[in-house]
Amino acid sequence: MKIIESFRHWLSPRPVSKSTATAAWLRGEPGDGEATPLLANAYQQSSWVYAAISAKAGKLAQTPFKLLTASRRGGERELADGPLFALFQQPHPRLDRFAFWELLATWLDLRGEAFVVALDEAGGVLAPRPGAPIRSLLVLNPDHFTEMVENHALIGWRHAGAGSRAPLAAQALLPEEVIHVRLPNPFHFWRGMSPLGVALLAAQADYASSQFMKGLILNNADTGLIVTTKEHLSAEQIEQVNAALRERKARAGSADRPLFLGGGAEVEKPALNAADLQFLENRKFTRQEILAIFRVPETVLGFTEDANRAVAASQMLHWVQNVIAPLCRRLEAGLQPVVRAFAAGEPALGWFDLEELPELQAARRERVDAAVKLFGLGVPLNDIARVLDLGLPAYPWGNTGYLAANQQPVSLRPAEKP
Repeated sequence: MKIIESFRHWLSPRPVSKSTATAAWLRGEPGDGEATPLLANAYQQSSWVYAAISAKAGKLAQTPFKLLTASRRGGERELADGPLFALFQQPHPRLDRFAFWELLATWLDLRGEAFVVALDEAGGVLAPRPGAPIRSLLVLNPDHFTEMVENHALIGWRHAGAGSRAPLAAQALLPEEVIHVRLPNPFHFWRGMSPLGVALLAAQADYASSQFMKGLILNNADTGLIVTTKEHLSAEQIEQVNAALRERKARAGSADRPLFLGGGAEVEKPALNAADLQFLENRKFTRQEILAIFRVPETVLGFTEDANRAVAASQMLHWVQNVIAPLCRRLEAGLQPVVRAFAAGEPALGWFDLEELPELQAARRERVDAAVKLFGLGVPLNDIARVLDLGLPAYPWGNTGYLAANQQPVSLRPAEKP
């Protein structure tokens, strides 16, 4: 009864609290003193924000997600069929496996957290417990969730929804009915911290720079004109001058028309200042700042002017091992309750097979070349496979070292061969 009363208390209408400037910006709301044009949605309006987030999401979706079960008798088996395999091949009727993983990675970068609910055959939410009849997984917008906390404990989540067009109706959910994957947030215990909030200033600067360049091109690369007169002009005269200036700049791409002004009026063209001359360098630095926040190398997006082929390959391998791999492990842990729901009492594991990515396959080939050299020196194969992580099974003869038959110690003479 206490839980039901708490849910009724949280579902009752409550005044909306004032949001911070960062939260308002993430929702596209103008802040105090916000200059136009407004950056309403960085993912849709900032090219570098979109490129960084989509690059990580695409790489995650490219990584195969495999399912492994272990029987009580011992031994492991990779699932290639069955309801659990079918669920992760098509997590939702409107989401294939690529869109599912891309949505999870995108929300983690946009909001620092991702919400997933398990649905039954009728579309009702259920907790991912062992034996639960899970038929689909639905990724929801974190902005529609509000934590319900009482007595320092999370008692549920309130999902507001977005009307009849939302994939899930507004309702209160128990904590065990919600899969909440989040990035660490030292300022809010119950919610994740968004990398996009850190990239706020850089994204705004990049968007303003793009608007400046757009206006400059639409104005035929003209920074404007200044008209000065020795006498005060009436409102009609000022409007005539403005009309003449607008007529001169009729449309982009056309030649400027002649301009005749009487009454001693002089036209001056302002020169570009130092900030305008450094425009391209500033845009490049802003791009580097945004990509650094989202931890995406420039070579991933095709910018290779400062890196040769070897450096680019090294950066790609570093990116997969230190950015994509931790993201995979975070999502594996978050979705483990869904995997256990189909296990039927047997240990089960869902994991991303990073070794199938081209970058790690190239790294494995390098390790194999090193293994061949070590085996030629007499190092046992089992020791080589364990140290270099080759993924090879333990062979019965693998604990013995071998040398070529034509090798002998250099201290022995031909007549002194043993």
